[in-house]
Amino acid sequence: MGQATWRLGRLIRRVSLPILLVCSTARALADPDPAAVRKMWSPFVEPLAAKPEEREPRSELVSLGRHLFFERALSPDRARSCNDCHDLSRYGTNGDAVEDLRKAGKLRRDVPSLYNLGGLKLFGWDARKKDLRSYTAAALTSPEESALRDPAVVVERLEATPAYRERFAAAFEGGRRITFDRVVAALTAFQEGLVTPAPFDAFLAGDDQALTAEQLKGAVIFDQKNCSACHTGSAIGGQMIQIAGIMKPWPNQDDLGHFEVTKKPAHKLAFRVPPLRNVAKTGPYFHDHSARSLRRAIRDIAFLEQGMNLDLDEIIAIEAFLESFTGKLPEEYIQAPGGAVRPPGDR
Repeated sequence: MGQATWRLGRLIRRVSLPILLVCSTARALADPDPAAVRKMWSPFVEPLAAKPEEREPRSELVSLGRHLFFERALSPDRARSCNDCHDLSRYGTNGDAVEDLRKAGKLRRDVPSLYNLGGLKLFGWDARKKDLRSYTAAALTSPEESALRDPAVVVERLEATPAYRERFAAAFEGGRRITFDRVVAALTAFQEGLVTPAPFDAFLAGDDQALTAEQLKGAVIFDQKNCSACHTGSAIGGQMIQIAGIMKPWPNQDDLGHFEVTKKPAHKLAFRVPPLRNVAKTGPYFHDHSARSLRRAIRDIAFLEQGMNLDLDEIIAIEAFLESFTGKLPEEYIQAPGGAVRPPGDR
């Protein structure tokens, strides 16, 4: 009789443990505890300060960078500035304009946002650069971006305008000399001030009311699905490369990603894990624009990367959670100059 009771006890424990775990998970999703969710996420994400270190909007170096960011003379036909593709009023991207460029065969990849770059370790979809300064320099001469392939042309166009000579003199000690390195330095300084603290940052800092119940539920699901293993750091991504299509083949096999940088077979279809800050505002999604909506992107990435079929409730909850990464635009900081000057002539 004692043996039977012991075996029955073991059976009850074996059956009841999974039930308890399921009930515990269901309870956590039905009524997420903010403190528990915060503890869950704190190891993965470094919050942005509620009031980030302010850059003086009119300081000479930042002001010069702002002028250069809106300057259309820094493109071959003087028709496109940095802001035309990285529209700062649209969270640093421009899905419609980029899609037009893609359809015209002038652009292969999605244009990533330029907000909150300070926490990134990798830049560009193919993780070609590891710091903002070198990424900016490459963008000025890339055939798919500003496309002024010769740095000397960048300098020549700016030197043709006295206003820029005066701005460079004010921003840099050592006279009015314009150099490519100084152009890059000014643009980098301006971009470093593009920061958008979001409700999720307030939540991590201790505000239990910063997220809705649905967003808390999404935070739990996002973690349970192991999405936080790749989406880490203050940018909630941008720290590593990952194969597109780990469990299921990525539909578009034309772009080989990081392989184009290293030529290593192991890097075929490897791309930088995208940062998720402001992701609800920066569609279409993925390097190839293959998802037009955030819900579609959530569904596809779960299936292709982890072989999971999320149900609609899970997708909606994750979408709500991702919306908590949307920050307030720094409207004064991104205000366009009174009129970006355009040097006369062309080359």
